[in-house]
Amino acid sequence: MPGGYPKLDDSIRKYESIISSSSLKNSIIYAPTLSALMTTDETKFTYSIFDAVEFIPAILSAFPDKNIIFRPHPDDLSILKQGVVTKRANAFRTLLELCESDPRCSLDSGQSDYLSTFEKACVLISDTSAIAYSFALITKKPVIFYSADQNKVRELMADVAYINDRDRIGCCVDSIPELLNSLSNYFELDSKIDSDRVNFCDDIVYNKGKSLQYLIDNFDYIVSGEKHPEWWYSQDHC
Repeated sequence: MPGGYPKLDDSIRKYESIISSSSLKNSIIYAPTLSALMTTDETKFTYSIFDAVEFIPAILSAFPDKNIIFRPHPDDLSILKQGVVTKRANAFRTLLELCESDPRCSLDSGQSDYLSTFEKACVLISDTSAIAYSFALITKKPVIFYSADQNKVRELMADVAYINDRDRIGCCVDSIPELLNSLSNYFELDSKIDSDRVNFCDDIVYNKGKSLQYLIDNFDYIVSGEKHPEWWYSQDHC
C-alpha cells in the first residue's frame, strides 16, 4: 500500500516552521545506533561508537569553528544510568565526559524532539541508525555513514535497501582521514544544494505531505477487505 509516512510529514512541517536562514548552521550531529548493551563482535562493522572516541576529538581539532552535538539513542542513556558496564557502554561514557569538558561538544539527551538539533546542524554522522534517513528526509542535508569496514557492511547486508541507498543521501567512510575529508568537502559546498539528494528524498516517500489524507480516503479498503486496484497483495503472489 503506497500510504506514506504521516509522522514524517508532520516532522517536515514542524521543521520548516522553525528553520531560520539567519541562524548559523555550524554544528555536526553524531547520532550512533543503539549499542551500549552489545557485548559481541557480531555488529562491529555496523557500529561506530568505538571509533567515535577517536574521531570526535579529531573533528574538534580539525574544524575549530564547528561544534559537535552528541545525540545517543535515548535507550543508551537509560542503560548507562543503570550502571551497565560493557566496552561499548564505556565508550559512550568517554564521549559523555568529553561533552562535559569541551565547550564545543554538547549532549542532546532529548527523548523525542530532535528537530531543534537538526536545525542547528549542517551535517550528521551516523552508522546504521534510522535517524540518518530521518535527518536527510526532513532537512535535505547530507549524512556521513561511518563504519569500520564499509565493504564488509555491504557484503553482510547486500539486500538491505537502507545500506544500498546510503550514497543517495550522503557518503560512506571507514577511516578518520576519509571522515575529515568528507566533512571538509561538505563545508565547502555548504551553500550549494545537491539536487540529486533532494530529488531522492522527495521521491522515496509515497504521498509526501498528504499521507494521512491518503489513509483516510482509503480507510474503507483497509477495514473491509475489499481490494484496492492499485495496491499489491502478498496472497496474490504466493
